[in-house]
Amino acid sequence: MKISKDTVEHIADLARLKLSAKEIEKYQEDLSAIVSYVDQLKKADLHNYLATEQISGLHNVYREDEVLELSEEEKLELLKSSPHYSEDEKQIKVKRILK
Repeated sequence: MKISKDTVEHIADLARLKLSAKEIEKYQEDLSAIVSYVDQLKKADLHNYLATEQISGLHNVYREDEVLELSEEEKLELLKSSPHYSEDEKQIKVKRILK
């Protein structure tokens, strides 16, 4: 499947990339090759194979979350460990993320 120049420009726009005409041509070829390869993989008959999710035999080990009750002194000590802790306001200052 051939990827069009417009598609490459659209993808670049979504990724906020400025591409030269030479780069657009190169990515058009590269993306077309990737999509063609994926199309080949889709044609493979996998009905007689079991899905393989894990081959190393390792498994996740989870532990239960444990809620700890901290004293006010311990909470204050944790707050003070932050480089942006405000002693006056007893809080951690962060950059504004909303306008």
